[in-house]
Amino acid sequence: MGACAGKPTYPIMRMIIAGPSECGKTTIAKQMQIVNAEDPEQTFNIIQKDQFKNIIYMNIVERVMLATKKERSRAKSTSEFEPENSSTTNATSDSNGRAATSRIPKYIKTIKKLSDQYTTVRDLEKILNDEDFINDYQEEIEPIRYFVDDSDRILHPNYEPNLQDILRARQRTTGVNVTTFHREVNKRKYDWELYDIGGQVSERRKWPEIIRKNGVPALLYCVSIGDMEKRVQRDHSRVSTTISREITEERDERSELVPMFDDAVQLYHSLLTQDYANTASVIVFLNKTDLFDEKVKSGKIDMTKFPDFTGKSTPENGRQYFRNLFSKIASDCQKVVTIHETCALDTEQAQMVVDSVTKDVIKSRLKHSGLE
Repeated sequence: MGACAGKPTYPIMRMIIAGPSECGKTTIAKQMQIVNAEDPEQTFNIIQKDQFKNIIYMNIVERVMLATKKERSRAKSTSEFEPENSSTTNATSDSNGRAATSRIPKYIKTIKKLSDQYTTVRDLEKILNDEDFINDYQEEIEPIRYFVDDSDRILHPNYEPNLQDILRARQRTTGVNVTTFHREVNKRKYDWELYDIGGQVSERRKWPEIIRKNGVPALLYCVSIGDMEKRVQRDHSRVSTTISREITEERDERSELVPMFDDAVQLYHSLLTQDYANTASVIVFLNKTDLFDEKVKSGKIDMTKFPDFTGKSTPENGRQYFRNLFSKIASDCQKVVTIHETCALDTEQAQMVVDSVTKDVIKSRLKHSGLE
């Protein structure tokens, strides 16, 4: 009897994407689904879109709650907050003793309700339609600025997330999320699996087991150069290397927070020195370049403060600095690396990057198999 007819199967190529928390790994995984779909608009089904809608609403809630926490911490006491129906605002003092007008009081009960399961669109509307609140808490609101600026559409009763909404929905990766897609390279068809592994410190200890269990033809490392001025939780599980010690001369060893720059470089070095990286294609995404350019131009990121940086603090010089740095670390570890400057939200750019990455992976596999 002949074999049963069914869906054709093709060689499977696996990629692991790793990196610090909030570097954009999951956004890149979404883009790989989108750019490889026959119809990008049909990439996500109605159930997935509904899940993303809830994630978007919770993204908004979390940022509003953060603003509330900041306001409470600077208030002298909770008694300074007025009842929800108050038509006035309270004056408190900021850390410099200056008068600070609170926009929170009339929303305390509403915001408190946002933290439970009974959150409604009406609750969000009350916050996002208050221009004073948005102006007073720009730093807290900035990560959801896209949704705030388009809140009429986002909060409409018949709202259905579009592709840009889904790309901007921020969700924490725990364990492993596997993205699958089909893609032809050099006229040969392959089934691809992208393993997105959580970047939080608590998740990193799982990486070696995940990578060894699934095999790793390609190791993609994503780092957000657009967040290099931030500080993140220290990873106690890694031993400092020579290069990381040089980078962190001024680090406060007593603090649980370290520069993101330090964390990203240490993590990258740690990955390259593992035995599972010996035969893997190593590809680096210098992500959030749009944000990086803005912050360098505004002075929020000053490149002259980075180790061994020379010249003027410009976006172009900054990008080249990071390219050189990650290339040097790979060279020191006797690895060949391909580097892409990316904005994970740019689908047109993602198409070109995915095309380059898949060709690099196939080429590397052929080389290690002696078939090149």
